[in-house]
Amino acid sequence: MTPVNPQIKAVLNRQRVQQKLLANVAMVDEAEACRLLGKSTCNPSAKMKGKEDEGEVLRFTVDGRAVYPVFQFDLEGQRVFPVMKALIATAPPTWSSFKILHWLTRPHLEFAAPPATALGVDPDKVLQAFQRVIEPDVHG
Repeated sequence: MTPVNPQIKAVLNRQRVQQKLLANVAMVDEAEACRLLGKSTCNPSAKMKGKEDEGEVLRFTVDGRAVYPVFQFDLEGQRVFPVMKALIATAPPTWSSFKILHWLTRPHLEFAAPPATALGVDPDKVLQAFQRVIEPDVHG
């Protein structure tokens, strides 16, 4: 048996972790996202591409389709929670969409739940917690 290249092994492990993360988050496709936003489902890819280009939404590809985590949508207000744009813009270049998704969906001590649950309730607190986590450690 040929030994596995460490770089290939790392890529495969990262893909496995990303797939597991995506499988555990409620997602909607482009047309469903448009419906959540109260928009026509005529040409949903263009409408959602505009949201992506503006840095308002996290987008992932599952089975070749664009999908969006449901938690980022304000269902009553038919909009994307405005704090999403701030989170995405604030993220350092080293943070991928997957890393942002991971942070938003994992339990957090300040919220006693994942930060995603507080996007519509306390967006300032979510943004402040995110800013603290992305700050580089400074030691004495």
